[in-house]
Amino acid sequence: MNKEKGIQQYPADSLKIINDGLSKKTFNSKLPVGKTEDILLESRQKKVISKVTFINCTSDEVEFTEFDRAVLDVCISEQAKGNEYTTPRIIFHQLGGGHRLTDNMKNAIMESIEKLASVRILIDMEEAVSKNLCQSKNGKSTFKGYLLPTESLETTINGQNVTAIRFLSKGIIYGVADRKNQIITCPQNLLTPPVRATPRTVAINHHLLRRSLEIKGSRDVAQKNKRVQPMCKIITLQDMCEKCGIDFENKRARQQARDTATAILNFFVDNGIIKNFHFEHKNGKIYSIVLEV
Repeated sequence: MNKEKGIQQYPADSLKIINDGLSKKTFNSKLPVGKTEDILLESRQKKVISKVTFINCTSDEVEFTEFDRAVLDVCISEQAKGNEYTTPRIIFHQLGGGHRLTDNMKNAIMESIEKLASVRILIDMEEAVSKNLCQSKNGKSTFKGYLLPTESLETTINGQNVTAIRFLSKGIIYGVADRKNQIITCPQNLLTPPVRATPRTVAINHHLLRRSLEIKGSRDVAQKNKRVQPMCKIITLQDMCEKCGIDFENKRARQQARDTATAILNFFVDNGIIKNFHFEHKNGKIYSIVLEV
C-alpha cells in the first residue's frame, strides 16, 4: 500500500468502486482512435474544472461497458491488497464466478484487461489542487497514466496452462480517485448474488451495486450537509441496459435483464444495502427501478 500523505488506506478484504468524475466521464464516453480533449467539472459550487486528454492507443473506437468497469474495480481491489499479480480465474472468482472458468468468460476478462491497458489519460488538476479538492504531494497537479497498466504472461504450472497478469503500477483513475478520496468500499461478497456469473450478469450486478451505493451515500451526505442535493433514487432500465451492453429494444434481452436485476436487488435487500425496491411503468412498459435506501 502507498503510504505517502493524502493517499487513502482501505480494508484489505473490501471491494473498491471508483466513484469520481474522471471515472464517470471515461466510462460514459466513446473514445476515437488517438487524442480526445475534454473538460471535467470538479465542483459546480466552486466553479473548478480539470482539463483531460484521452489517448486511445488501439486501432478502433473504444467504448467501455459496465463489465469493463467491474473488471477494473476488481483489479484495483487486488492491487490494494498488495498483490502484484492476478489471473483470469482470480478475477472471475472475485466477480462472483464459481470453480469453472469458461473459455467465453476468460476471453471476456482478457479482452477487458487489454482494452483498459490501451487507454491513456492525461489530467491537469491545477485548480482542484489549489482549491484543496485533490490532495497532492509537492504541489503536483498534472497526472498521466494508463487506465490499468499491465503485462500478461502465458506459462505452465503443474502441467496446466496459466495466464498471469502483472500490475505495472497504480492506474490513473485509481490514483486520481484515491487522491480525491472518492472510492466507495464495500464487502467483496456483494459481487456474488445468486445468479450465474456471465459477462452480462456481472455487468448488471456491478451497475446496480455502484448506483445503489452512490445513491445511499449521497443521502447520508445530504443529511449532514443541507446544501447538498441527494441523488435521485431512480435507475432507468434503458440506462442500465445501455451501460451493460444489452440491446434494450430486444424484448427478450430486456426481460432477462429485468429478471436478473430483480434477483440481484433482492440479494441487496437481504444484505442491507437497500431497504426495498419496486419497478415503475411508463406507457405500459417497465421504465425504471425505484430504490428505497
